[in-house]
Amino acid sequence: MDCCALGRTHARAMSVTTVVACVGLLVAYPLARTQCAPGACEVVLHKVATLSAEGRANLFPEYSLFVVQDRLGRFFTTSRSWDQVLVFERSGRLSSVLASADNGVYRRITNLIPIADGSILVHDSILRRTFIVGPDLKVRRTVPVALRPTFVLDGDKYVVAEQVPTTDLAGQPIHIIDGDGRVIRSFGANTGVYRADQQLMSSRIVAPGDGRIWVVAPGRYVLEQWSPATGELMQSTIVQSSWFKEARTYNYDERIRPTAIIQALWVTGGIGWVLLRDADTNWQPPARPNVERPVTAAENDRMYDWVLEAVDTKSGRVLASKRFGSALWVRPTTPLVTSRAEQGGAVNVDVWTVALSLKEERQ
Repeated sequence: MDCCALGRTHARAMSVTTVVACVGLLVAYPLARTQCAPGACEVVLHKVATLSAEGRANLFPEYSLFVVQDRLGRFFTTSRSWDQVLVFERSGRLSSVLASADNGVYRRITNLIPIADGSILVHDSILRRTFIVGPDLKVRRTVPVALRPTFVLDGDKYVVAEQVPTTDLAGQPIHIIDGDGRVIRSFGANTGVYRADQQLMSSRIVAPGDGRIWVVAPGRYVLEQWSPATGELMQSTIVQSSWFKEARTYNYDERIRPTAIIQALWVTGGIGWVLLRDADTNWQPPARPNVERPVTAAENDRMYDWVLEAVDTKSGRVLASKRFGSALWVRPTTPLVTSRAEQGGAVNVDVWTVALSLKEERQ
């Protein structure tokens, strides 16, 4: 497999004390070594597929090029207009376009979630429904769900990471909902009070983990583990980062260098993989700061870097870190990292797995 050459080495690595398990449906993730000397490990991406636009210029979204995979190895993503599900074979060839929901057409697809039985959950935020699409790519069931599910938990329960502006739910960023869309339990915050001026502290990014929920706030580098059954905090680990600075809210002034924000989290074999967005190493304010305008992917890449880090979930030590000059995306339900790949005026999507590797093996 090809290895990613886009990364910028970020000089920090610690000893590896856990093993990265082979996970991820039909795509085998390369194993890490059980031990590495300090500074001896690095983050490596291995390309598993390129999803081809087949020459079409506007097939994929400009941003949020996330991809999930079902147990048959097929890749699923959304169209540029967010109203179609694109299905690709393992080779990267487009095989199906799902444009019709149960009672009409999709309007705004906000998440795709693989389910253990081989189905895919499609959530539409405008229709406020989830559609269970079977392995035959036909809708099996439709459920009215106003909240956007993040992943499936134990059968027909879903985890939602979202601040809900209602009296009974406001202030708690994590919710467990049943198969009919009813909220069973809400938790995830000590105060239970939502403050708009602390968005990066009040919201949460979540990932599944052995029957529990891994949680991190976008502006605070602390890995938490919560029990979905009781809503109790089971573990809280401060990540020993030398460069990340806490941020309470988004910086909307484009004249000021943006702070780092955590974008995604997934956990395998005791290692937490964290994707962060940081200011580009050569950051400069845009030519027209604070002016409403469409931001292209090229400008976005000039403004930001994306940093992928492996963290020991028990100690909080950063095992390895790598900086990338172009955008990366990932969903915790299928930890496949994706990036744009422009070719002949069209945009394809490269799909990667991630692993730790000994640096000497790469020389």
